[in-house]
Amino acid sequence: MNNLTIQGKTTVCGIEVLKVAGGFGSDKPAMLAKTVAELHDMDLKHVNEAINNNRSKFRVGIDVIDLKNSVDQIDPLLQAGVLSKQSIANSQNIYILSRIGYSKLLKIFNDDLAWDKYEQILDEYFEMKETQFPVPHNFAEALRIAADQWEQNQKLLTDNAELKSELTVAKPKAEYLDKILQNPGTMTVTQIAKDYGMTAPAFNKLLHSFQIQYKRGDNWYLYDEYAKYGYTQSYTIDIENDKAAFSKVNMNWTQAGRKFLYEFLKENEIAPLCERDVQGHSKQVSLLNKE
Repeated sequence: MNNLTIQGKTTVCGIEVLKVAGGFGSDKPAMLAKTVAELHDMDLKHVNEAINNNRSKFRVGIDVIDLKNSVDQIDPLLQAGVLSKQSIANSQNIYILSRIGYSKLLKIFNDDLAWDKYEQILDEYFEMKETQFPVPHNFAEALRIAADQWEQNQKLLTDNAELKSELTVAKPKAEYLDKILQNPGTMTVTQIAKDYGMTAPAFNKLLHSFQIQYKRGDNWYLYDEYAKYGYTQSYTIDIENDKAAFSKVNMNWTQAGRKFLYEFLKENEIAPLCERDVQGHSKQVSLLNKE
């Protein structure tokens, strides 16, 4: 169990209460049962009864901690004047609750007033949105705090830059996948090849090089390894001219097939045009287009 720290007072739901951290983790907000009683306009004994009557629902050390027999944890509360030796002696339990523990307690209360205050209490107490600035007691301590703050700011700048870079890469990918998912119909190889800046013959040749499909006569077919997944649909066109009448089989790609092609080619560093400006052109695509 982490040591409790008193972080001054804060206003929650218009009521000034003690702000406590620790117990469930370093600097993690924790709420005294006494504070719960104040915020919900209840007697402390009713809050304790609600916890004691439902102890099986609360995980010790995760949802709730009883400070009654923990001298080290009680001391900060004594020093802050929150508790007195007499009140400790007269108390059967001195509970603190984590955010999860408080949420479970609210379900037990199950009244309109409790739920009306729920989000406000989470925002104003457990989120601890107000920044707490340590107060230096001498010049050396002020320098150390300033150095720590500078390091934190630099880390934030680095994290933000990395996140921005990740989002820049992820955005075109999301947009292209959305385009695939928004069109449940089939597409011709010519249409798909265009997304990659390629001609249909070059794109077919590319898929053949990866042993996804093979050619028989004038038609393309998927290898057995891929044919069973419904990636394509074939249909027959009847063609008639002055010299002869014949049929031609065309193979179109389904939505599942187009998603498969995107992911397969992406693994082989071949991206659609909408992602090229982020990831660069593929030499393999360029060479195939020249053939």
